[in-house]
Amino acid sequence: MKIKQNERIDDLQRGGLRLIQRTDAFRFGTDTVLLCHFAGPRRNDRLCDLGTGTGVIPLLLYARENTLTADALEIQPDMAEMAARSVEMNGLSHVIHVHAGDLRQVRDLLPHAAYTLVTCNPPYGRMGDTLLNPDPSKRLARHDQTCTLQDISAAARWLLCNGGRFCVML
Repeated sequence: MKIKQNERIDDLQRGGLRLIQRTDAFRFGTDTVLLCHFAGPRRNDRLCDLGTGTGVIPLLLYARENTLTADALEIQPDMAEMAARSVEMNGLSHVIHVHAGDLRQVRDLLPHAAYTLVTCNPPYGRMGDTLLNPDPSKRLARHDQTCTLQDISAAARWLLCNGGRFCVML
């Protein structure tokens, strides 16, 4: 697998899975691992990960439960493309599908009530409450400049089937 400038391949230490990440952009951390543990995927879960970034959440959840299928939604086209390459590198394109799009437009992008599990590791900073990171990619990952918690909750409500679970890191 060829990687681009400022990218690296990291071993996820789970089932031989690997992840492409940029060295100069936001990378996953402990909160992502904790969210995946909390989400506790179940047999045959149908996952939607909102704001997937590098695609690490669907990969880690698949490592825990290999009957899982997933859609991953990311607003930044370059990050969605990188996440899709990670999925392909791991031979999982048949079970994990990455989509570039805005979760506020979820009704036009993904099916209604089709998921048993929705995950999201949203930005922590509210616009105006903290200093903004000068890097656009990091700013999107850390500050709620494109969506609010209400937007995320509305998307999850649209996506989840009756009895489905919504796991979010707050």
